[in-house]
Order: sequence, then C-alpha cells, then structure tokens
Amino acid sequence: LIFCAILYALFLSLTISSLVYIFSETISLFIAPNSNNNVILLSSQFIKILALSIPFYILGGTLSFIETAYGYFSGIAIRPILLNIFSIIGVCFSVYFKIDIWLAVSILCSHILFLLLTFLKLRKIGKILPNKNIKINLVKEVFVEFIKNMYPLLGLPIIVQVSVISERIISSNIGVGVI
Repeated sequence: LIFCAILYALFLSLTISSLVYIFSETISLFIAPNSNNNVILLSSQFIKILALSIPFYILGGTLSFIETAYGYFSGIAIRPILLNIFSIIGVCFSVYFKIDIWLAVSILCSHILFLLLTFLKLRKIGKILPNKNIKINLVKEVFVEFIKNMYPLLGLPIIVQVSVISERIISSNIGVGVI
C-alpha cells in the first residue's frame, strides 16, 4: 500500500506539475483576467516556480501521512512551520534585493526541505519500501483499490482551489491592487 501510495503521488504530482508549468500564462490570465502584461508575466513566473514545488508538496504530504499512520507526527507538525519560515525569508529577500521571484523560490525550497526531512524520518523508521519481494500482481491489485478509495477524495482539494481561484478572479475584476 505504501509503495502504491508513493507511485500514485509521484504520477499525480508530475502530471499536475507539468500541466501547470506548461499552461502557467493561461492560468495567470484565467485567475487575473483584467491584469496588465507585467502582472501576468510576473504571476506566470511565480506559477512556473511553484509548479516545480508540486511534486515535493504532494510526495512530502503523502510521506507525512504514512509517517502519521505509524504514530509519528513530525512531518505534519513541521510542514506549516517550514512554509511560514521560508515565506518570511522569501519576503525579506524579495524586499531587500527587489526581486519578487524570491518569494516563490523560498516556498519551493521549503517543500524540498520538507520532503527530504520526511523521507529521512520514514527511512529511519524503515517504512518506505516493503521488506519482502514485490509481486507485480499484488501491486496492481492494491493500486486499483487505492485509486477506488482515493477517487472520491480528489474532489475536496479541487473544490477548495476553485473557491480560492474564484476569489482571485473577482478581485482581478475589482482591481490589481486587491489581488
């Protein structure tokens, strides 16, 4: 199950990351339809950098949930702390160096560090890969059952993101300063 969860997270994250990266300008135009070209270009650059963080975000989250299932909670506890610290560092760098992209880069760094820390924790407790030989038929069976159980849950993050995006679109219609 853990092996299948990691494979699923890897496949899903790479797919989403690639699509978001490729369509970053279209996404920017969709979220902020009344923005000028400079704002669209900057937001597209932010989206491209944050698209690179998607695999780290999804895999880190998956590993932290696996860690939690074994009674360890450091991954879930440290994620918001890292994100806040790195966001503050990114804001400071952006203001000090007058380079806006530092904010997105710092968020990417927080997700990379989070995945690394969570991976090391799971490796330490020995719960990343199965101890026995992997049987392909069993992997297929577990993967199909995993997808069946996860499919209904995929709607929740989509609903949350649609809510946030709707807010941004409305804000864009009011004015760029609101965004």
